[in-house]
Order: sequence, then C-alpha cells, then structure tokens
Amino acid sequence: PTRRRRRVRRYVARHQAALTPASPTLIEDVAELPSYPSRLIAPPKPDTAISARERIEMRRRQRRARLQRRFAVWRSFATTLLLCTLVLLALPYAIGLSYHERALPGVAIQGVRVSNLDPSAIAATLHAQYSDFLEQPLTITYRDQTWTPSLAELGVVFDTEATIAHALRYGQTGDPLTRLRDLATLLVGGVDLAPHLTIDEAKLQRYLLRLSQSVDHPPRDAALSVQYGRVIATPADSGRQLLPTENTLEMLAALSTLQPQQITLRTRALEPTVNNQMLAVAEQQAQALLAAPLLLKHGEREWLWDTAQIADLLEVQADHTRMEVMIDPERLAQAVNALAISFDSGSVEPRLRLDAGALQIISPGRTGWQLDQPRTTRFISETLMQAAPTTRTVRLAAEKLTPQVTPAALPTLGIADLLGEGKSSFAGSEAYRITNIKAGAARMDGVLIAPGAEFSFNTQLGEVNAENGFVQGYAVINNRTALEWGGGVCQDSTTLFRAAFWAGLPII
Repeated sequence: PTRRRRRVRRYVARHQAALTPASPTLIEDVAELPSYPSRLIAPPKPDTAISARERIEMRRRQRRARLQRRFAVWRSFATTLLLCTLVLLALPYAIGLSYHERALPGVAIQGVRVSNLDPSAIAATLHAQYSDFLEQPLTITYRDQTWTPSLAELGVVFDTEATIAHALRYGQTGDPLTRLRDLATLLVGGVDLAPHLTIDEAKLQRYLLRLSQSVDHPPRDAALSVQYGRVIATPADSGRQLLPTENTLEMLAALSTLQPQQITLRTRALEPTVNNQMLAVAEQQAQALLAAPLLLKHGEREWLWDTAQIADLLEVQADHTRMEVMIDPERLAQAVNALAISFDSGSVEPRLRLDAGALQIISPGRTGWQLDQPRTTRFISETLMQAAPTTRTVRLAAEKLTPQVTPAALPTLGIADLLGEGKSSFAGSEAYRITNIKAGAARMDGVLIAPGAEFSFNTQLGEVNAENGFVQGYAVINNRTALEWGGGVCQDSTTLFRAAFWAGLPII
C-alpha cells in the first residue's frame, strides 16, 4: 500500500494541471489510467473534476477513519487484557477467603497431606506422625553404654504452632504475584513443607561434652619395674577420645529425619607413647640382667650379690622411641663404696703410741688392700651387661698397700707433741655397749695418718660383726630403738671427733 500511495502522489503531481475543467484532453488521459483499490485515491472520472483542496480533505477523512478503526481494535484488546488481569489478581484472594483457617489443597508436611484441614486437625496429624520422635528422638550407644536424651537435653525445639501457621499461610499470604506463584505450585504437583525444628548446636555440643566424661580415657604407657629381684611389666593401653565434630554432624542428620534414630558414638584411639613392643625389649633386657647372681672375688675372699641386690642397681629409662633397662651409675657407685668398707683392710702402717714424747710401735704394720672403686665399678657394669652365664664372676681391682713406717723411720716422723684430745665416759653403760665401745676404740688405737691423707672412721672401723669383736645391742635407728650390731660404737666416733676438732684438723 505504501508503494501504491507513492505512485498515486507522483501521478497527481505530474497531472495536477489536467485535473481542472479546462483540460478535457488530460482528463481523458487520466481515465485511461489503471484502476486502484477503493482505499486509495480514485482517479477522476471523465465527467467529473475535483479541486486539489477537496482531494486533500478527502484523504484526511479517510486517514481518520482508518485510525478510528485501529483504535477501536486496540481499545477492545486492552479492555479484555485488563479484565483478565483483574480476575487473575483477585482469584488468590477469593480462594483465600474460601479456605479461611484451612490449608489449601496440595499442602503436605514432610509427606503427610494436610489439605483442607483446620489448625486442630493439623496438630492432631502432626502428633500422630511425630509422637515417637518427640518422646525419644535419639538412642546413643557406645560399647555397652546407652543414652536416651530428650529433645530439651539436645537443645532441640519442635515448634508445632509455627509448622501449622506455615501450612495455613502457604498460598494465602504475600502480594498477588506471590500468591499466584504458590497456587501454581499447588496446582502442578503440590508442596511438601518441612516442620519447624530449631536446634541449639551449643547446647548439643555441651551434651556431647558430658558424654565424653564417660567415654574418654587417656592412654596408659607401658611400664616396667624391678622389685625384690622380680621383673614386673605393666602393658600399655590405648586411650579413647570422643570426636565432637563428627558426632555433632551425625546427630544433626539424625534429628533432621524427625524419626527415632540410633547412632553409635564415634571415637578415635589415642596411642601410648611407650608401647608394648618397647616393653618387650626392656623386659628381655631386665631378665638378662637378673639371670644369675654376681660373684665378686679377690684372692680367697668372695662376695655374692644376689638378684635382689642387682635389681637395686637397675634403672628403667623410656621416651617416645624406646624403653631401656640400664645400670644406674650412681647406685652402682654407692654399692661399690659399701663394698669397699668391708674390703679395705684399713691402715696398714704400724700402730704407734706417744709415751713421754717418744714414739713406740705397739702393733707391727702389715700388708693391706684398698679397693680401686672406679675400676671395680666399670668391671661390674661390663660383666652385668654381657650375656649372663650361670654365675657371673668379677675379679675386684685393688691396690696393695705395704707399710712405709719402720722402727728406723720413727725419729723422722716429727711426732713429738699431743695436738688434741677427746674424752667421754661410758661408766654405768650396759655390758653390750662397753664391749662395742672397747672394740671400736681398739680399731682406732695407734692409727697413723700420713700427711695430706684422709681418715675415714667407717673405713677404719671395718665391718661391725662378731669377727671384729662386736656384739648385738640396742641402738636408735630411724628414731626407734632396735637390736643392731655394734650398739654404742657411735660414742667412739663422737669422741674421735672431739680430738680432731681440738687438734684443728679439717673436717670434711
């Protein structure tokens, strides 16, 4: 049509002068033009002539007619659309009024349909569906222990009223578009709502913390002790620890089902630092060390250390990599020092007496022995650590002592004056005390101390037994009075101390 209008305009422009009454020839020419549709400008007839103004007015009327027809069509369409929109927007409200205080068709709560039910009916339906869960939501087990906590203990709140309100509000609240969308969902396949369940995770974890007091226990390291010559092994034991995060997640998943569930607590093993493999190695070492007694020999003299004495020397050391049974150097040194008291023969120099400024020998000197404690300690340690035969023997290391003071050397000693004196009385003492005091004094009488040498009362005294003239008597031991060899010999030591003190000798 647009192209045709353009052709008509060009035609009118070319033959406008011919459209007047004075141009019949041109009008005849116009009559010869092809015909056009009625909605276009009709060509002038041979017997009619119109002016240009009339032609323009005619076209305006035709244009207005076309616009009026088009407007009528659009107005009809808009009116229809508006009516449909109003109907759609009003439909949800009409449905809501018809289902007042009732759930719409297609509404379900976790698979249970509550369509067309009022609040009381929905509450009864929920109680029937979840009564078991509300009474006992979880059964928690661990080995032979069982716990059945309530929802309150777990920090869980099942909000029935909120669940009912949600079911009643679905499709009946919100703006019109929201309501239409909800109604469309109900129409297509319905909606399955979740019950309102509130879980306080902090309270749930506090409950797990209380359970951990019944479940958790620390690991126990393997232990080894040696008592009275016997090896006592205590095996290791793994510990257990509750896993709070994993158990919390599992309990949350179980609670979300809204059905009674049984779960087993998850734990992890805590391995001991010192395990049973380390214990087995250490136990084997201890058994080897105690396999046989230890025989100490020097010449014709012998000392036998039984397994109980050897056990007193042992020390158990353990860390995260090993457990080892060793000989405690300090304990062994103390044992060797005690051995030296009975081994050492004391002074080997002659016994002297100062009489009127002149020295005289009251007891000739003799050859003696002094235990070499460092070497003896090393020999004993090496022997014990070796593979144990039936009896282990150690040759004691000792130094031979020969007298250096002879009668001819007495004038060269320079002993001419009494430096110190100590006196104490034992008159009225019991017979056993008198015997022991005399025996102890005899062991000290006339002892010669070389320049720079150390004097030990215990070493000089030697073993307190019947062979050295001592008898049993009462003595104070650990604040108690008990029978003991050499009761009263302590008076010898205190008297000797007085003499050394008044002589100005250093006391160490």
